[in-house]
Amino acid sequence: MQALAELSGLQNLETLNITYNLVHPQGLALLDNSERLQNLGKVKTDTLKAED
Repeated sequence: MQALAELSGLQNLETLNITYNLVHPQGLALLDNSERLQNLGKVKTDTLKAED
């Protein structure tokens, strides 16, 4: 059962990675957690600025 949960987690990560790549072409694989969070914040900020 744990293996199934881990597989599901990997599929979710893969989906997140694909979604993130559409927004930010550098991709998740090259970034550590802190850079990833900063970049996600930057994308949101840029999106908000673009709407003004």
